[in-house]
Amino acid sequence: MMKIQTVCVECVLIFFAVFGAGCAAAPMELTYHNPVWDGYLADPQVLYVDGVYYAYGTGPADENGRQFPVLRSDDFVNWTYLGGALESVTDPAIRDYWAPEAVERDGLFYLYYAGDQKMRVAVSDRPEGPFKDTGRLLFPDEPFSIDGHPFFDPVSEQWYLFFAKDFFDQRVGTALAVVRLGDDMISTVGSVTTVLRAFSDWQIYERNRTLYDQLWDAWHTVEGPFVVYRDGTYYCFYSGGNWQTPGYGVGCAVAENVAGPYRDRWSIDKASVIGTIPGQLIGPGHNSVILAPDKETYFMAYHSWNAERTKRQMCIDPIIWTEQGPKVLNPSRGVKTVRLPLSASAAGRSADEEKDIDPALFGTFVNPVYEGADPFVCKHTDGYYYFCQSEGDQGVSVWKSDRLTDKGIKRIVWLSPETGWNSSGVWAPEIHYLNDKWYIYYAADDGENANHRTGVLESVTQDAQGDYIDRGIVYTGDHIETGRDNRWAIDATPLEMNGRLYLLWSGWQGQRDDIQSLYIAEMENPWTTKTNRVRIADNDTYVWERVSEDPSLKGLNEGPQILKNDGRIYVIYSCSNSWGPTYKLGQLSIQDGDDPMNPENWTKKSAPVFQGSQTVHGVGHAMFTTSPDGTENWIVYHSKISPQPGWQRNVRIQPFTFSADGSPDFGTPFDAGRVLKRPSGEPLPKRAGRFADRFEDNQWDNWCYYGYNRFIDAQNGRLMLGYNPGWGVANRYRSGEKAIVRDRVWDDFVFQSRVRIVEGHRDAGVIFRVHHPSVGYDAMKGYFAGLIPGTQKAVLGKMDGTNWTELALVDFPCQVNRWYRLKVVAEKEKIRVFVDGQPLIEREDDTYAIGYAGVRVVDVYAEFDDIDISAVSIR
Repeated sequence: MMKIQTVCVECVLIFFAVFGAGCAAAPMELTYHNPVWDGYLADPQVLYVDGVYYAYGTGPADENGRQFPVLRSDDFVNWTYLGGALESVTDPAIRDYWAPEAVERDGLFYLYYAGDQKMRVAVSDRPEGPFKDTGRLLFPDEPFSIDGHPFFDPVSEQWYLFFAKDFFDQRVGTALAVVRLGDDMISTVGSVTTVLRAFSDWQIYERNRTLYDQLWDAWHTVEGPFVVYRDGTYYCFYSGGNWQTPGYGVGCAVAENVAGPYRDRWSIDKASVIGTIPGQLIGPGHNSVILAPDKETYFMAYHSWNAERTKRQMCIDPIIWTEQGPKVLNPSRGVKTVRLPLSASAAGRSADEEKDIDPALFGTFVNPVYEGADPFVCKHTDGYYYFCQSEGDQGVSVWKSDRLTDKGIKRIVWLSPETGWNSSGVWAPEIHYLNDKWYIYYAADDGENANHRTGVLESVTQDAQGDYIDRGIVYTGDHIETGRDNRWAIDATPLEMNGRLYLLWSGWQGQRDDIQSLYIAEMENPWTTKTNRVRIADNDTYVWERVSEDPSLKGLNEGPQILKNDGRIYVIYSCSNSWGPTYKLGQLSIQDGDDPMNPENWTKKSAPVFQGSQTVHGVGHAMFTTSPDGTENWIVYHSKISPQPGWQRNVRIQPFTFSADGSPDFGTPFDAGRVLKRPSGEPLPKRAGRFADRFEDNQWDNWCYYGYNRFIDAQNGRLMLGYNPGWGVANRYRSGEKAIVRDRVWDDFVFQSRVRIVEGHRDAGVIFRVHHPSVGYDAMKGYFAGLIPGTQKAVLGKMDGTNWTELALVDFPCQVNRWYRLKVVAEKEKIRVFVDGQPLIEREDDTYAIGYAGVRVVDVYAEFDDIDISAVSIR
C-alpha cells in the first residue's frame, strides 16, 4: 500500500532524509506563500502520496475538458498545475462540478464529488488521474447532496462518507449527514444519520430565498465537512453561511462517536475556527486538515477570495488546539514563516490565549467609557448588549458588544429624511425588544424644537443592526379620539406591567409652554397609543427638581427609565437642567399590580437618588442593566465635561446595589480616571501574535474607539480619525480621539502603519502598551509616537492618564496631505521610531511593558492604512 495522508501542509523533504518517518522532529522553519497558487482553486483538499502532495479543488476545466484542477508539490511550498483530474461526464452531460475529495484504498484512488448537485464517485489508479466516473449516484433519492468527505474511522476500522444535504424543518437549509461506505467504496451501507444542523444566524445563506418552489424566510447552510480523530474525540470541521460573502467561515463540532451526536459550543455567534479578517482574508472556508510530518502540528487548507473577489484560492495555515476549540493560527495572505513544531516555538503564545494577563491592568477600567449623552443599552437574551445612539441629530446607530466597557461594532440603522416632521433633532433613541421584534423609540422635529415628537422604528428582521421601517409619530396628546393637537414629547420608554404595555415620556403641558413633566399612556401596540396621556407627577415638587435648583425657575422632569425590583417598579428620571451642573436623578415608584395610569399610585422620593459632586458634574439620563454574567447591577449615565453651561457630555458606568427596603442605592458618581473592576463576566484581552487591517471592507469592526462618535469612519479603504462629516459645532467635542485594537495586547512588537494628516497641524500617530484608555486628550496610560506637521517634528511620549511626558522630539519635514509610513519597534525598555524607513528616535523607558495598540490624533483629521502589528517573538 502507498503512504497516504490527506494533507494540508508539510515541511521540506529534508526532514525525512535526516530524521526518518518514525522519529520526532527537530525544530524547523517552513516558509510559504498564501495563496499557494494564483489560479482558481476552491474547496481544497490535499492528499499526500509517497512524498508528494496533490491538491484538488473546484475550478475551471482544463483545455482537454477535464474537471477539477490538480496541483502537485514536492515540498509543499512550490506548486505546479497538472491540469484537470476528472474526465467530463457526458452521459448524461453534467454542467456543475463541485468539491472533489480523493482517498486511496488498496491501490486505487476514489474521487468523491458533486455533479449537478448529486454525490458521485470516480476511480483512477493514479492520484493525479484521470479519474473516470462510475456512473453511480450515491444518494439517488436526495434532491441535493454535495461535499462528500470520505473518512476512515480508526476505532471501527470502517470507511464513512460525510456529506451535505437539505433539511426542511427547524432551521431550514443545507446541513451535514453521514453514512457508512460499502467495501467497494462506491456504494453505501445502512441508513443516513444526521450529523449537524444549522443552529445560528451566522449560518444563514440567504433570507427570503426561493427553493423547491417555496419561499423560505431564511435558508441556512452548513457544508464542507472534514473530520479529524484526535485524543479520543471526533472533530468535524464545517463551513457555514454564504460562500459568496465575507460572512462565510469555518466552525467545528465534536463528538465521542463517529456518527455523533456532534455539537459545536464554540461557534454560537460566529465561525470559531476561521472567518473573514478585514484586510487579510475574505470568506475563508471549505477546508481540509492534515497532521504535518513533525507528528505534532495540524494544518488547514482552505480557500479565500482574492481582493477583487474574482476567484477563490487555496491558502494554508497551522491549527492550534485551545479550550475554545481549534483555531487557525494567524491566518492571512502573503509570505508566512512558521516554526515547527509549534510546541517548540512561541506560536502557542500568539494563539490569542488568556495567559500571563494581569487582571489589575486589564481586568479593570476607568470612566468615561465613551463620549455621548442620553445613553441606552439593551442586554438581550443572546448575551449581547445593544447600545443605541443618535447619529449627529439626523439618524440612529446601533452598536453590538459582548461587554459594557466597549460599545462594540457600530451600524447606522436609520437616517432621517431630508424633509418632514422627523428630518432633524433626533434625540435620545432607545432600543427595546417587544413582541418578538426590535423597536427604537426616538424624538425628532422638523428643525424647530417646539415641534419635537416621538417616533418609532420597527425591525424588519431579528437583527437589531438590520433594516427598520418607520412606524411614524406616536400620539402623545389629550384627544386620542381625533388625534388632534399632538404635543411635544421626548425620551419615550416602554413599560411592561400587569400584562399591558405602556409608554412613558417627557412632554410639554401646552403647545409651547416649555413645561416638561412625565406622562404615561397605555399602548395598543408598540407604536400606537390607545389612551390619552396622564401626567404621573408634578415636575416641581422639590426645589432640587427646578432649573439650576432656583426656586424662581421652572421644574423640569425628563429621561424616565424603568427599574424593577422586589415587587416594585421604579421610574428613575432626570431633573433640573441638562445643560448645567445641577442635573441629577429623582425617583418615582409604584407597587407592581397597581394601575400606573392613576397618579395617586405613584410615590416620589423626597431626595435625589444620584447627583453630582465637586468633580463630577451634571449626572443624569441614566439606564440600568446587569453584568455579562448577570451577577451585578450597573448604572449607565452621562455627565458633563465641566460645570460650565453646555451639552458636552460623556458616558460613565458603575455598579449599584439595592437597599434593605428594595429601592436602588446608586451611591455617588466616581471620578474620571478612578480604576474600577470590570463588570463580572467580561473577558480579559489576549496576547496577540499578528494583527493587520487594511480596511478594505470600509469597516472598523476590530477597533474600540474613544471620542465623539462621528469623528471616526472608514472610507476608501482607510481609517479616518478626527474626521468631521460637516457638523461644525462638533469641533467643540474634540478630545484627542483614539482607537485601540479590540481584545489584543502586545509587549514586544513591530507596529507599522501608513498615516496621512489631512487637516490640522497637531499630532497624529500610533499608541502602544496602552491600558486604561478613556475619553480625553491624555486619558490613557501608555506611549504615543507620531508626527506634528505644524512644528515639523516627530515625537515620542507617554501618558499616565492625566499628564503628557515628552520622551523625544526630533526634526522631521512632515507635510499635511502626504502619506508617511510610521514604524515603531518595542523590545523590552528599548523603543525605536522610524518614518519611511529612516530611524528617527531611539529611547529607553520601562514605565509600561504590555498593553493595547492603536492610533491617536490631537486636533487633526488623519487617515490610517496598512496597519500591521506583529509580536517580536514570532516574527
